[in-house]
Amino acid sequence: MSRLDANLMPAAVKHDAYRVYSADKNHGAGKTSSITGSWIYIGRFGYIRGQVFAIGHPGLQKRHSVGD
Repeated sequence: MSRLDANLMPAAVKHDAYRVYSADKNHGAGKTSSITGSWIYIGRFGYIRGQVFAIGHPGLQKRHSVGD
């Protein structure tokens, strides 16, 4: 799965969701990154590639590039 569509999420989840993009050192959570192929760790959803939605506070999100 390369993208997680927020429209497929339950409404309660979608309500608290915010955009998290593939991260590099120049981009934080919620900001567009030029590295769209990186994998990022978003907690309960595990590792997902590319644009995703994540639950929780941005400070809790751990962004790890684990390869293509």
